[in-house]
Amino acid sequence: MSAAQVIFLLVVAAVLLLIFFFFAKPARTLLKLGVNAVAGCLGLWAANALLAGTSLAVGANAVTVLTVGILGLPGFLLLFVTKLVL
Repeated sequence: MSAAQVIFLLVVAAVLLLIFFFFAKPARTLLKLGVNAVAGCLGLWAANALLAGTSLAVGANAVTVLTVGILGLPGFLLLFVTKLVL
């Protein structure tokens, strides 16, 4: 290989690494949000199954699932405290 080809391959490898590091954190954040949303949906389903006879059942819709997905356990508790207050 010539020197120009080696330099070209090094530049391409560097650009690919920069692209990977640029998109790695947002992808990790989206994955964490998705996992939290699924866990929150399962948690809401379980809590609603246990609290079906009371007035504390919270509906599982896009807003409640995203609240739990973004905030995690504090969001889960926030939904039930809001249900108690309202």
